[in-house]
Amino acid sequence: MQKKETILDEFFKLENVIYIEKDENGQILSTNNHEIISTYNQILSSNIKDKNRYYHKQSKTWYKVTENANITYLVDVTEFQKEIYYLKRDSLTGFIKDRNEASKLIEDYIDFAIEENQSFSILAADVDDFKEINDTFGHDCGDLVLKLISKIILNSTKHSDDIFDTINNDIVLRFGGDEFLILLKNVTLDETQKKINEISTKISNGCFLYDNKPVSVSISIGYSHFLDSGNCNKPSNEIRKVLSKNADNSLYQKKKTKNRS
Repeated sequence: MQKKETILDEFFKLENVIYIEKDENGQILSTNNHEIISTYNQILSSNIKDKNRYYHKQSKTWYKVTENANITYLVDVTEFQKEIYYLKRDSLTGFIKDRNEASKLIEDYIDFAIEENQSFSILAADVDDFKEINDTFGHDCGDLVLKLISKIILNSTKHSDDIFDTINNDIVLRFGGDEFLILLKNVTLDETQKKINEISTKISNGCFLYDNKPVSVSISIGYSHFLDSGNCNKPSNEIRKVLSKNADNSLYQKKKTKNRS
């Protein structure tokens, strides 16, 4: 292992690197940026398992966190790493499109929710008759509809790009096309149903115009709600799969009922 003095010398040669040295009791011995300490503490106290994440919204900076020889350092990451982050985001809506990343975030939260005895819900949603909207008005109109729906979902949930604040932030995944998966954190069954009604009503009552022509838009949302019913003993990835499947089945039933009426 390199000596701390050598590592610090190397840090000073690098750009955009902040170091924080602590003793065994967690007391700060030295740093080259005292203003970063609160941000550093916020990152470490978050319930994200992998601290090597990307964007810290409060400081508007992208960080990578690493440790070596009792020194923690935060790297203001490169443009290339920012590109990787955005490649995992859907360019149209801004929501996560990388299913592996979404699955990991959901599973991390499931572990946390079980430990903290929190209930939560997974929602599966898609736009009613979206193909008909594209066929009638064109794909540019379909894209506009998805943007407006995404904005309503964003304003109706606690979704945020700040991946360090994971305790409260809801998770929204766009599967492609007109399908979305939403994780509502720390909500009761009653709160879930109210939230579904809120999103659906805002979309149905929204004034969607394309080329000065009204476009009728509605959305169907199925859900599954997690309570302690024996699932707590299962691995988080199995819980996620079961809840996602139940939400999909619920969505299917909603669509089926609408098509009958």
